[in-house]
Amino acid sequence: MWYVYVIIGAVALLLILWIVGFYNGARVKENNIENAFAQLDAQFKRRYDLIPNMVNTVKGYAAHEQETLAKIIALRNAGAAASTDEDKIAAAEQMSGVAKTFGLLVEQYPQLKADVSFNRLMEELAATENKIASFRQFYNDAILIFNRAVVKFPNAILAGLFRFKKKRYLETAAEQRENVEVKF
Repeated sequence: MWYVYVIIGAVALLLILWIVGFYNGARVKENNIENAFAQLDAQFKRRYDLIPNMVNTVKGYAAHEQETLAKIIALRNAGAAASTDEDKIAAAEQMSGVAKTFGLLVEQYPQLKADVSFNRLMEELAATENKIASFRQFYNDAILIFNRAVVKFPNAILAGLFRFKKKRYLETAAEQRENVEVKF
């Protein structure tokens, strides 16, 4: 009869270990998501820091493009002032859309394209955009790992008990998937 108690105790111990393992694993995965977002956010900030220098350089060559430049600065300021992760992501998405317009603006001024300091800023911005793309992938991969962990049975039961919910991926806005129309 004592072996029944041993079996019940062993099953209870395994159940407790599974619950603790799931909880700790899910928390680690959430921390990985937070780390991935922090890396992405650092690149957003780097982009926001580069933009005023680029705008000031362009102002000297394209004084009549003030509306476009003002819009870029307004979006930069909104992004820099964003407080929630969702607001930061939304501002960064808008800034990505404006970056295309900015690139088209630059194409219209050959003397600007020849400016050494402007070219250096453009190279830094291009490198930052590449890092953002890379960190977006890292962030979405971390979310994928977390989401897989919390939706699989029987983990989904514990996820519900501990209020772990699927996270949303960073997605490219529909307007950014469209081709940019060039008008001269």
